[in-house]
Amino acid sequence: MSFTEKWKFLTYGTNLEKCPIFLASSNGKKIPLLKTLLSNSCINNCLFCPYRNERRITRTIWKKEELVNLTIKLTRAKKINGLFLSSGIIKDPILTSEKQIEIVEELRKLNYNNYIHLTLMPGIDIELMKRAVELANRVGINIEFPSQQYYDEVKLYLSFKQDVLKRLKLLSRIVEYYRKRGKKIDLVTQFIVGVKEESDKEILETTEYLYRKLNLKRVYYSAFEPIENTPLENKKPESKEREKRLYRASFLIRDYKLSYKDFEYDENGNLMYSDPKKSLKPEIKEKYNFNDLLKFEKFGIKRAFRLNNNYSLIKFLSTPS
Repeated sequence: MSFTEKWKFLTYGTNLEKCPIFLASSNGKKIPLLKTLLSNSCINNCLFCPYRNERRITRTIWKKEELVNLTIKLTRAKKINGLFLSSGIIKDPILTSEKQIEIVEELRKLNYNNYIHLTLMPGIDIELMKRAVELANRVGINIEFPSQQYYDEVKLYLSFKQDVLKRLKLLSRIVEYYRKRGKKIDLVTQFIVGVKEESDKEILETTEYLYRKLNLKRVYYSAFEPIENTPLENKKPESKEREKRLYRASFLIRDYKLSYKDFEYDENGNLMYSDPKKSLKPEIKEKYNFNDLLKFEKFGIKRAFRLNNNYSLIKFLSTPS
């Protein structure tokens, strides 16, 4: 199988007409990464996933030398600044993670010092976690859903508590150990939003736990999109506005130490406004005197904190936009 064919089957969120490049956002900048799966084979049968075991698609895998050479070539050509490597679970999580780490080890042996993000497999063992943290700049295990209930409904071979949450806890401890010894390493995860009837409140409660207890750098959200020839192909796609809403609320929880309990929700447990600042409970707004500050579009939470009860506020508001 040619490189071009492998790009087609193993890359996602990319420009397939040229090469598998994904523009990641970081501090307001766009960072080009080679974003790819090691393999699109998977033992799982997640109802929403394009790579689910029972879906009839062409299955393939990167050889170590192929992906290493491609990463170096694209980096030297200044097309990418790093590698984002995930995978389907080929036979078991241990084998899959071993193959991922072998690729990263080879890149580091060749003095490849650029950014590497490894999405590790649920069920990975602790020794592989340690090696991944030693080698990568960012690691993660995708949590996907906020509780066991939703795992039971959409996944057949994974345990939310054992395969995912327990591994995230262990990975958090390992990351913290290396951070204290000077290594710059981030821990992240991702939710799929809108596959089932999970609410914003449930997602944000779990998000708060991940930030407070496990010290994650970032929680990502991906709005569900139906995939042809999967059990959910006729399900309505989730709104991108909901995805944005969750990101905004997530940043308030992460950066300003607000709680998921500080927001108002509708009868379905979803935030009442597209801008979560407007969903803050009255007593929270009053506590920070947000009511007046946040009427002005130019104010974000950060500026509201800084200018609250400050004499320069009057001058700022009187200045024409």
